[in-house]
Amino acid sequence: MHPLIIWFLILVSPSPGTPRVTQSPTELAGPCGLDAHEDNSRRAKAKPLGDAGVEAVICAADEDWFSFDLAKGQRVELVAKSPGARHLQLSLYPPRARKARGRRRATSGGRIVQYRARRTGKHRIRIRTRSETPLPYQLLIRAR
Repeated sequence: MHPLIIWFLILVSPSPGTPRVTQSPTELAGPCGLDAHEDNSRRAKAKPLGDAGVEAVICAADEDWFSFDLAKGQRVELVAKSPGARHLQLSLYPPRARKARGRRRATSGGRIVQYRARRTGKHRIRIRTRSETPLPYQLLIRAR
């Protein structure tokens, strides 16, 4: 069982008429390597993937989920790079799909999924690991 880590963000504002202290508890996942994208360990909590992609850390036996929008017919290439690439699994899920889609391949430094959207909507990406230690990775999306 992982210990629970709770962070409190305290903002102090010297401006008159604004609150002096605001507290916002944020529960973060595990002791392994917290990143700014937690909690995204379930499909329903997929974090939006920006144009610049993301750099994150995945914990052992964890999943990271991200989302992005595609129009029907758009082609993309997802790339996950990591020093422990052989331990990464990269999957793409179209809107409402329960089965991963796209052409997958492995390289020495990462995992790649190529895909052409069959429908417009929110697509989701799942990153999984078989590593027993925290694994940093970079996730990129490229138009093809």
